[in-house]
Amino acid sequence: MEENGKKRSPNFSTKEEAILISLLKKYATVIECKVTDHKANYEKTATWKKIQDEFNSISGETYRNHNYADQKLCVRGTGGGPYTDIKCSQLDEDIKQILGARIEGEMSQFDGDQGHSDENEVDSFSPELVPVSNGLIIEEITIASDNDHSYYVSNTQELDEKEVKEKEKENEPPLEQQVTNISIATRKRNMYKSESTVSSRVEQWAEGKTAMESAKARFLEEEQMLKLNLLREKHELEMSNMKRKADTEIEMMKEEHQAKIKMIKIQTLLLQHKKKV
Repeated sequence: MEENGKKRSPNFSTKEEAILISLLKKYATVIECKVTDHKANYEKTATWKKIQDEFNSISGETYRNHNYADQKLCVRGTGGGPYTDIKCSQLDEDIKQILGARIEGEMSQFDGDQGHSDENEVDSFSPELVPVSNGLIIEEITIASDNDHSYYVSNTQELDEKEVKEKEKENEPPLEQQVTNISIATRKRNMYKSESTVSSRVEQWAEGKTAMESAKARFLEEEQMLKLNLLREKHELEMSNMKRKADTEIEMMKEEHQAKIKMIKIQTLLLQHKKKV
């Protein structure tokens, strides 16, 4: 007999079976317990609930229903048939309206169907011709530092720095007066203190430091003496309490001993009286 029906998918995959077996081994001491009292049954029920929660949290398998499987097959299919309409419920439509483009995604800019424009976006550039004379033109191009100059001429020959300086001197107008250095008298400020002031400040600081250290040592000594006095008083109080307690126990033992002797004497007299009778 041939089977025409579809095969049912297994309840657990291989990965899920391995996870389930590891969880059963973990809680085997509780599950396989032979005790059937109320406490044991309660622990077994709680353990099974714990196994269920742990299995659902680490199984890693995605829950899929029939509708989700059809959608996945339609998305990953290679064509070859009529278009499959995806059935969406009202709940799916509401979710799609909330998420918007995130649920379907936007069109890729690298797709072949992406719109493109045939217009030339590059601006046309028409260079203008500037008339240049055949004379020698010196132009400073770059200044790397104060002492570094680069000069180029129209015929691409580089001039020496010495020649350039000579030409600059020739073009400079003569000075009417010689430039002299002018010194302006300013009021000088005493930037440093005298040695006597510094030494006096150092001595004051040293005296203050010495006084502070001596006061600190004195306070520490007083603190130690106070602690010793407190410990001595505590020891004396404990010794007096222990002595008082020992004396009380001795008195109680004496009274108990005397009471026992009296009881023995009374019992002896009673026995003697019974013998006489």
